Amino acid sequence: MKTKFFNHLYLLFILSLFPVFAFANGKTLILDIKIVSDQDISTIMPLVIDKNGSKTISDVSFTNEIVTLDKPLSESEPKRLLKKILNDHINRTSSILNDIDNGNISIQNPTLKKHIRTTLKANNYFLQSSYDDFQSDVIDSDVKYYLTKYQDNTVIITRTDSGIPSADYDTLDINLVMSNPDNILKNNLSMEGGIKRASVENIRNIIRDLKENSSSVGKVEAYVVSPILESNLRRIGFQHVQQGC
Repeated sequence: MKTKFFNHLYLLFILSLFPVFAFANGKTLILDIKIVSDQDISTIMPLVIDKNGSKTISDVSFTNEIVTLDKPLSESEPKRLLKKILNDHINRTSSILNDIDNGNISIQNPTLKKHIRTTLKANNYFLQSSYDDFQSDVIDSDVKYYLTKYQDNTVIITRTDSGIPSADYDTLDINLVMSNPDNILKNNLSMEGGIKRASVENIRNIIRDLKENSSSVGKVEAYVVSPILESNLRRIGFQHVQQGC
């Protein structure tokens, strides 16, 4: 039986393997779903960076998809498509990092350059970890991937799994949150085409889905290492909890 301990251990194992995460002080955040109002999880419109670096509210909404790993790849077109998206993101990350290193993508500020490289590498480890689900063709109806897209472009992918149920409710664990590598680059450099608010819409969609389709789930738990993700989660009502030894 999978447990929250295993999910946290899995993420901590990734953190221990890669020096890029040495800066990260992870926090466990928990959301009590019953305190979340419909307004808290209403659909949010994208902010798009224009050619001048300004942010404007788009008149095109985000779209959301859910992929459940309840069938083998041979029987699930959504699963096959998500495997390709993850692989494309992994390959694109390598290309961007190479372009940064050889100067094809020029970033004059050394601090910003380091931050972008670190963020891309961290994101790529999560992409690779998720890709393993598809390489080994995991079949597990508890594992879901929540995708948030803008104009058919996948911007955010979140992996969730079931946690330890209590006597009163079930728990959902948010394992991994991943971004489109091009969007990481564009948002950090204020480049045209950068999409903001996708991670906010993504978590709101997860909670909407739970409230509508999984009434037994009473709490959502996330182990986060990203300050931006932590801020987005806290806006909905996630709170920090201390984990016992």
